[in-house]
Amino acid sequence: MAPVSNILIQNFSLKYKLIVTFRQSYDSFMLNNTLKIALIIFGAAFSIYGIYTIFTPEFYLEAGPLEVKAQGDHTQAYAMVIFGVLLILAGLAFKRR
Repeated sequence: MAPVSNILIQNFSLKYKLIVTFRQSYDSFMLNNTLKIALIIFGAAFSIYGIYTIFTPEFYLEAGPLEVKAQGDHTQAYAMVIFGVLLILAGLAFKRR
């Protein structure tokens, strides 16, 4: 039979290994989830802002019978929407480990 002190030391080292392994996997899990959630939130924000800038007029002036409406190129807004969709897809592509 092994002495009691050896059994306690082996038991302690096994528990320590389990705790360290659990902690490492928990940290990895939380980091992956945090990054995933951040990508999805930023992607949604970029997409919503891009759609908002596409459909709102940039400048509108009305003075008596004269109406002036200025609209520019929406290339940057389209790029924001596409970038937002790509961020959302990147966030959804992360897998849980």
